[in-house]
Amino acid sequence: MLVWHNNGPWKHTILYRDPIQHDFPKPHHDLLEQFIDYEVPEAKFSELAAYDGSVIAERTKGEISARCDKEEMNFLALNLANDIVTGRRSVQDARQFYAKTAMAFMMGKKSPYTQGLVFGVRRTTNDPDRPMVPPPPTAAEIVAMWPQPAQEVANTTIAKYGQPNEFTPSMLVWNNNGPWKRTIVYRDELRHDFPKPHRDLLEQFIDYRVPPGQFSPLAAYDGSVIAERTKGEVSARCDKEEMNFLALNLANDIVTGKRSIEDARQFYTQTAMAFMKGEKPPYTQGLQFDVLKGSTADPDQPMMK
Repeated sequence: MLVWHNNGPWKHTILYRDPIQHDFPKPHHDLLEQFIDYEVPEAKFSELAAYDGSVIAERTKGEISARCDKEEMNFLALNLANDIVTGRRSVQDARQFYAKTAMAFMMGKKSPYTQGLVFGVRRTTNDPDRPMVPPPPTAAEIVAMWPQPAQEVANTTIAKYGQPNEFTPSMLVWNNNGPWKRTIVYRDELRHDFPKPHRDLLEQFIDYRVPPGQFSPLAAYDGSVIAERTKGEVSARCDKEEMNFLALNLANDIVTGKRSIEDARQFYTQTAMAFMKGEKPPYTQGLQFDVLKGSTADPDQPMMK
């Protein structure tokens, strides 16, 4: 979400990522919620709920909000809510007026009820019930609280690919970075003992269709190479990007019949040892095969009518 405070006539304005289906006065999606300070008498809460389910009153905070897809419709909704609270209109009258005014607005007409609040709003300057929300932490602040190994992997990835597109307290996510469809750095490490004990922290994805018959060979080759048939993705998870390149290059060799499982495991071990000695084998420097982006999903076949 995006949040504004004290913007224009509003106490808060929130724009949501996730739409909410709303069918009054016609089917649409609610995305924009706007708040004002407003005291709704207890007896009027039910009338407001019957009038418009996307007009939300809160008694403790002394707030009322309207949620729609346009600011003009929020003005209209709250002006009519005020009419109901003050006894100027009934619920049914307000619903009919809303529908007619919304239709007129869609045809280019600008009713005063859609252009601003037509009643006075009493702004409160001290609201002890209003939560004081600190600004959300940055990716750097989140990473600073992680264990040292996860910090190192995260900082290395940021240095190469820039700031993540998304992050939570437990992961950073990049989309379409370099050769990858997606890159995730995890806070919580996962023990992995092949080819030597280490911790998986960095998972990187590509579009790749693995035939169903090759899933077992990939699982036997490396448990941290993960294939998903429906999405048409395969990922490798380790503590270094170079090892993910190596893992996926060998996974491709297995799928295409170039190597056996044991041959791939031996080659992985030898190549990883060479990399640790400072060498840069081609299999650790990039993907050695073409990636078919966006055409690898396998939705399967329906079996029920």
